[in-house]
Amino acid sequence: MKPKQQKKKQKKNDIDINDVDPNLVNEVRHWYQTYKLFEGKKENRFAFDGIAQNRKYTWKVIEETHKSWKNKILPKLNKLSQDSN
Repeated sequence: MKPKQQKKKQKKNDIDINDVDPNLVNEVRHWYQTYKLFEGKKENRFAFDGIAQNRKYTWKVIEETHKSWKNKILPKLNKLSQDSN
């Protein structure tokens, strides 16, 4: 990949919520809030009164959630692997 293309790709992937059109954020939020209604389920609720958080906070939550998932799942996978041998 050429340096110019690489820089453009990096910039594209480095978006903060403050760089996104607020109308688009509201539309996406509304979709996530209501998409289960068609299945007869309740409307989704969001933390922080539905206010979108910044990139730094979002990545922190993703990393914590992934770590928690790994700590819960990996021991089970290791046990299954051992049991099948």
